[in-house]
Amino acid sequence: AQTALNNNFDQWLADQTTTIAEAGGCSPTVTDNFDSNYIDFCAGGAITITWTIADICDTQTVSATYTINPVPVLTISAPADQTVDACTFDDATDNLATAQADLNANFDAWLLAQTTAVNQTGGCSPQIDDNWDGVYLELCAGGSITITWTVSDICETLTTSATYTVNPVPALTWTDPIDTAHDACEFDDVDLTTAQANLDAEIADWVATNQGNFAAAGGCSPTVTNDFVAQSIDYCTGGTITITWTIADLCETQTVTADFNVTPPPALSFTLPSDITQDACLFDDATDNLAAAQTAMNANFDQWLTVQTTAIAEGGGCSPTITDNFDGNYIDFCAGGAITITWTIEDLCETVTTAATYTINPVPALTFANPSDLTQDA
Repeated sequence: AQTALNNNFDQWLADQTTTIAEAGGCSPTVTDNFDSNYIDFCAGGAITITWTIADICDTQTVSATYTINPVPVLTISAPADQTVDACTFDDATDNLATAQADLNANFDAWLLAQTTAVNQTGGCSPQIDDNWDGVYLELCAGGSITITWTVSDICETLTTSATYTVNPVPALTWTDPIDTAHDACEFDDVDLTTAQANLDAEIADWVATNQGNFAAAGGCSPTVTNDFVAQSIDYCTGGTITITWTIADLCETQTVTADFNVTPPPALSFTLPSDITQDACLFDDATDNLAAAQTAMNANFDQWLTVQTTAIAEGGGCSPTITDNFDGNYIDFCAGGAITITWTIEDLCETVTTAATYTINPVPALTFANPSDLTQDA
């Protein structure tokens, strides 16, 4: 451009020298005072040339000015910063690739809009470019990109900057689920099926309560799921179920667990009953009444049965019950004999038995010495 300007000046100078068309005198000559210092293209300015026409008798001067208007000053407008939350680009599908693509498109639109907003003017055909390297921000990590726009023409270069910021996805937070422990006997009922159903219902309620209290936050619209599929603990053996909760959003997945523990029913326990052996004659009295003696013996058996039932002192289990197999048939007083009683102790999970014998020694056979006959003479 400077060379073109210089050439234009040289052409003007030559043209004007010709235009002067000196005449008359005696072989007049034309000279000018151009010192070969051209006007600066960018700064502009003016050169006034003085031509001198002279011959042997006379000298005349004439002048003209070559003016260059300077390049207009470049002007630009400042671009605007932008800050967005990463979660702005989340949607119902929770698809990270889609969200990242949406973030990238938003950045592209901002970059284009700010490039337009710079609105460079002045100069000579100014050009604008930026220093973006094509690397987008990561949606999950967030961050910022500072873009510098360079506006330049042949004479001047200006720069301006703006920053595009993405606030990262907040860390996931939640309330930990709570472990729980129960004794199986809490769910005791009329039968084992009902007791098991009571226990299973409590497990389901515990899972639902923890799920409801999870209070997941942070992230981008986090979801909470668990791996409960109606797992059960056996009522009689007890045990533990571990449930895993998964908290997930676009950028993060966390897991946390809680335990439901059941202590099984304690083993049944009891004290052994005692046998007893008695002589039938203990129940005879002065009346020698068989019915009364039988009644007394029966009552003694009943008392023994009651005492031994109490003495067994069944424990453990879940509300154990005790029964016996006495069929109401007493030992015959005169014949004697034995009754073996079997007690059955049971709860929903276990059955044990124990036995004892009530024995009556029969009435001994009567014995006597025969009397002697006596014969005498009167």
